[in-house]
Amino acid sequence: DPPYTRIETMAVTIPSGTSSLLAVNLNNTGNVPIRVRVGVDPLNLDRLGWTILIHNYTLYGSGSPREVVVDADETVISLNVTEYTTVRVSVVVPPIPPDNFKFDIWGRLVDTDRVLAPVRVTVTATVS
Repeated sequence: DPPYTRIETMAVTIPSGTSSLLAVNLNNTGNVPIRVRVGVDPLNLDRLGWTILIHNYTLYGSGSPREVVVDADETVISLNVTEYTTVRVSVVVPPIPPDNFKFDIWGRLVDTDRVLAPVRVTVTATVS
């Protein structure tokens, strides 16, 4: 998708018993610095042996890109008005029969006086 286009779904194919890194961009389209809590919701896939974590993110703006290792199910990312980041989500699929599964990657502004629902990207993972 072109820059600054919100996505709500993503489709990926991951072979059974392997892992994959998914990349999603997070942009500050406003004119003020923001903090965004980003996370994953496995939608119970963790109970089936899946591991889904934010592996890292790379912050782009003025100067050299900065990589931040996360390896957790959520993190907070600060962006000034000229920065954006690429968030990488690690998905480890156990050895299972082929099928389609769903999980969410979400983000929510923090430190705001407004109550905002999280923005979700629903990932459909086809296990082959």
